[in-house]
Amino acid sequence: MPRSTRTRSLIVGATTVALLGSLAGAGGARAASPTATPKAAAPCVVDSPAFRKDTEQVVYEVSFGTPSATVLRPGGLGYVPTALAYDRRYSEGAGFGSFYAVSPKGVVNYVRVNSTARPNGSVAYSYSQQRIRSGWQGVRQLAEGYDRLFALSGGTLVRYAKQWDPDYGLGKRTVIDGSFADVRTMAYARGEERPSGADLDVLIATLSSGALVEYSITQSGRVARVTTLAATGFGSYASLSLGPCEIEGARGLLGITTAGTAYAFFDPDEADGSARDMVRVKVATGWRATSYSS
Repeated sequence: MPRSTRTRSLIVGATTVALLGSLAGAGGARAASPTATPKAAAPCVVDSPAFRKDTEQVVYEVSFGTPSATVLRPGGLGYVPTALAYDRRYSEGAGFGSFYAVSPKGVVNYVRVNSTARPNGSVAYSYSQQRIRSGWQGVRQLAEGYDRLFALSGGTLVRYAKQWDPDYGLGKRTVIDGSFADVRTMAYARGEERPSGADLDVLIATLSSGALVEYSITQSGRVARVTTLAATGFGSYASLSLGPCEIEGARGLLGITTAGTAYAFFDPDEADGSARDMVRVKVATGWRATSYSS
């Protein structure tokens, strides 16, 4: 079942910090953005792992207002994913984490990034991949919700239950009612537990119209409500990621435009149904990539 907002934030916070800590400790090449503005935003940590067109992996991050780009040069993936999403369950203790990646041939793989320290102090990187399923041609967005994975293909949104044994597998498949053809970016926002037991998955998305919305989805696959957080202003983003803050009930967002300009957002109340209280700060330029993780 979906975790409550509070529980979900604590889980994501712990694994995100662990992932970023492993990046720094394992020798990733961390370089501050040329337009870095330290302490410009809120007490939040948001990361957006991505792949460039040369198959080079990079992790874009804004931590307490300070932006950085960590470039990884592991070998062996051999393709630029058409969609990817990090598995927050296992982001710690697995090199640079684990993620689901869809290949251009429509194969979804479960990928781990492994690091090996060399005697001279450098670090060697490699990928290990497990083929999960085929037939995912056209999947353009993935959103990971701890124990579930959403896949968007064209206008069709599907939710998969993530299996614990094997830990990389996908189980029950639920097609979500409605059309999502106008969705540009998508991320898992939170799980909402209700006294009635009618728990909801909440996805945050940007639309081709420029709107920022949240979809509240029931366990049966029905969209219970669509909340428009902002009617305009979000049409230029190629990626929108979420991350935890030290303030309970708040969230951080990292938006990267198609031109590679990055903005950090602070939302003091993630569940108020509005973006009017969001604060936006430009933090970096040149953050271009071909494929982003939510």
